[in-house]
Amino acid sequence: MEYQEKTAVYTNSENCIKRAGEFFLLPYNPKVPSLAGILYLAAFDGHADIFVCGADEYGPGNYPTDKVIKATEQVFACFKNTQFHFVLDNAKALPDQWRKFKNVKLMEHGRFVSYCDL
Repeated sequence: MEYQEKTAVYTNSENCIKRAGEFFLLPYNPKVPSLAGILYLAAFDGHADIFVCGADEYGPGNYPTDKVIKATEQVFACFKNTQFHFVLDNAKALPDQWRKFKNVKLMEHGRFVSYCDL
């Protein structure tokens, strides 16, 4: 089975035309920061549990910008029935603004690995 047949990769219309059959068209072409876009796509596809790994690597101070925080908050608010599990070894890397959402959870990397092994 080819990678494209078992994996959904979203992109813009230009890339869909260039490489027909390899990508899915990004729905509604949102102009949002990459983290919010990734979470939106996963939730839009109907995933009930989304595990977010590597989202604590933002740069100076390992903290996202206001634009990222606000755009991502909108995803959490729109997809209230989706659980977003942030896999972080440093709990402080999760912005305080996201902690207020009941569908946002923290998970340590070791626990995530054990969860995947089950």
